[in-house]
Amino acid sequence: MKKSVSFWDCLRERVLLVDGAMGTYLHMRGLPEGQCREELNLKNPSLVLSVHEEYLRAGADVLETNTFGANYVQLKRFGLEKQIRDINRAGVQLAREVAAHGTGVFVAGSVGPLGALLQPYGRLTLRDVQAIYEEQIGYLVESGVDLLFIETQNSTVEARAAIQAARRVGRVPIVCLMTFDREGRSRMGNELPGALYELVEAGADVVGFNCGIGPGDAYELVLHRLKDFPHPLCVMPNAGYPTYVAGRWTYAATPAYFAEYARLFIEAGVVLIGSCCGTTPEHTAAMARVVKGAVPVRPVVRPAPAPEKTPLPSLQLVEKPIPPEEVTFPTRLRDLFSKDGVVTVAVEPPRGWDYTRVVEDVRYLRSLGVDAVNVGDNPLASLRMSPVALAAVLKREVGIEPIVHFTCRDRNVIALQSELLGAAALGIRVVLALTGEPVEVGEFPKATSVFDVDAVGLIRILRNLNEGRNLAGNPIDARTRFIIGGSANPLAADLEREVERVRQKVENGASFLVTQPIYDPDIILRFWDALGDLAVDLIVGICPPISERYARFLVNEVPGISIPETWIDRLRGQTREDAERVALELSQALMERLRGIVQGFYLMLPMGRYDLVGALIGRASSEQREVGKALRKAE
Repeated sequence: MKKSVSFWDCLRERVLLVDGAMGTYLHMRGLPEGQCREELNLKNPSLVLSVHEEYLRAGADVLETNTFGANYVQLKRFGLEKQIRDINRAGVQLAREVAAHGTGVFVAGSVGPLGALLQPYGRLTLRDVQAIYEEQIGYLVESGVDLLFIETQNSTVEARAAIQAARRVGRVPIVCLMTFDREGRSRMGNELPGALYELVEAGADVVGFNCGIGPGDAYELVLHRLKDFPHPLCVMPNAGYPTYVAGRWTYAATPAYFAEYARLFIEAGVVLIGSCCGTTPEHTAAMARVVKGAVPVRPVVRPAPAPEKTPLPSLQLVEKPIPPEEVTFPTRLRDLFSKDGVVTVAVEPPRGWDYTRVVEDVRYLRSLGVDAVNVGDNPLASLRMSPVALAAVLKREVGIEPIVHFTCRDRNVIALQSELLGAAALGIRVVLALTGEPVEVGEFPKATSVFDVDAVGLIRILRNLNEGRNLAGNPIDARTRFIIGGSANPLAADLEREVERVRQKVENGASFLVTQPIYDPDIILRFWDALGDLAVDLIVGICPPISERYARFLVNEVPGISIPETWIDRLRGQTREDAERVALELSQALMERLRGIVQGFYLMLPMGRYDLVGALIGRASSEQREVGKALRKAE
């Protein structure tokens, strides 16, 4: 008889005990923080074997393989993505070798989350996720696991994708566990018991939760949220909440405490009981004294098998919509400024904290009638003053509307949301969501790029905040009122792909797009046609090439810039003053050609030449031009 069948026979007859923590216990055994624990399957198999042996002696009925993070995304962080097959196969072989010394002991393939966000917040599509899971699970199944533990999942979207990948690989029993807080909510906003019903519908045989909370909170969830849940339940809590002591996470819950709650879980109908972070073989041994010989209090009925070809799960990360409110704030730039032709100018935050010069420059720009200023976010990955802080200063001291550039490079999703809430509190209304350049291009190449999300994901986060919820789906005390923008590249080599990317930005909440400098109106007209009926405002970048040398620099050293040869011919051989005049004339003609077609212009002046703005937009008096020249004297 195959063990995959006898697993169900055993589960119908008795409550089964799963082993305890692998990762935190390996750290207790000497594995340094930050090292890949799954690589131990190849580099230090005797250590992994000894952990399995300790849990077997403690009385575990199920041994989980040391493969929790052995997927492409997680292993790539350690440069081990080419060893996925070897690491997973070795993990199964080590657990199988130990299980063979026990009676009725099963080997479960451990499959953890990918640790990367899905679209629209991150870059992974559902098909990417399913392919990654299918690869790892395929190696586990072909290596002979008796069942699978798809665990520590934060989203039903990813969990369902993993379950469906497992169903395509083979018919081994699937235990799928999510992680919930003490209120029964996952980090991505899924709630008990609905989330577990989703997992059963997707094809899981046993469902439940692990990690995150301790036995006491876990029991409260089982007692009050899952009292009448009809499907087989698994619960594997942490040893309480951790404390960081002397460079390591420590947990307080004792083995006796776990034994007490093991009895309560059995009485509440749980049929698969284990433990997670912070636990040891001593915890398992204490639980075994309670679990061994216990029979399920309710009949164990295996859920009906899911269809072989289950449709892809809907990408709905938040279950409960926030009630709609009457919208009484501007949602587009044209509404904010009560005009169609918006003019905004790029300003650079200072390299230190003294913003005096920037305030003077922006006062001058405002005197010319500029509508807004774009405040960069550590452009080119080089250190500058916080764009949110500078934007708040400019709004307070100059009274101009700032457009804050916000990148995904330097902040994780917690910091992104925290700073955006702070920006809202400071009166910032317009945010341009950007992915950002990698740190390698800047002055701190050894810094860490975060990129928890990309620009599309950041736009979705901004939209969530406007709707009154954070990324996890939890309500915030008041909605934000951001006008959301994104970048667009009309010069993209693959225009179809760029239009699709722009469409994603608009569908997720962007109401305006900003382009890099453009020098050919036909490029904008083609791009505008390609956008079709997309409801979005287009703000075109304008950067006058004030000399032939500067034009050559833009073309050869700035990615995504293309200047017609006719422009460069006009600049060739000109004096400095004449070259500036020609550049302004050409740029003015370009703007005039696009006026009434696009909704605004984003002026980027070379080397901070703000004195050119008035001439460029035709709003500078001779007195203002003199003031501008004075402001641009020796640095």
